[in-house]
Amino acid sequence: MVKQDGLPKGYHPYNVINFCSNKLKNIQSLILFNKTDILLIGKGDCPKIWLRGVTKIDEKKFLISPIVKMNKSSDENFEVFLKKKSTIVISEKNVIIHAQERNKDEVEIIALDLRPIGLDIYGTMYALNVGNNVWQSNHAENLSSMLVIQT
Repeated sequence: MVKQDGLPKGYHPYNVINFCSNKLKNIQSLILFNKTDILLIGKGDCPKIWLRGVTKIDEKKFLISPIVKMNKSSDENFEVFLKKKSTIVISEKNVIIHAQERNKDEVEIIALDLRPIGLDIYGTMYALNVGNNVWQSNHAENLSSMLVIQT
C-alpha cells in the first residue's frame, strides 16, 4: 500500500461500499492515516483487501506496518480466508474485517475491528464506531477517503 497519490497496483475500487451501514459511492480509500492508506477494498474474484496497522512510538511518531496486501498476509499473526465472494482477515480468532461482495459494483463490510492494529475503529453491518462516535446509515459520495486521521 502506498500514499493516497499513488494507489497500489491491482486496486480497482467498488462503485458502492456499504461500510458498516454507511453507504459510500465513488470513494477511493476507506481510512487514511497521516496521508497513508490504512484500509482499501478493491474488486476481484473475492474482495481484495489492503490493510496496515498503526503503532504509536511517541507523541508525534507512528509506525505504519503492512498487514495484508491484495489478500496476502505479510504478518504471521494475521490470516486471510477467501470464501465465495467474501474475504475475511482474522488475528488470534478475532475478525479484523469481513468484506462480502453483493454484486460486481458493490461490497459490504459485515464486521470490522481495527483495535488490535492500533485504531479505535470497529463496527458491524449495523453501525461504525470511531472513538466515541457512532456512524450509522450515513451517505457520502465522491470523496478521496471516508475517514481521515491526521496527527
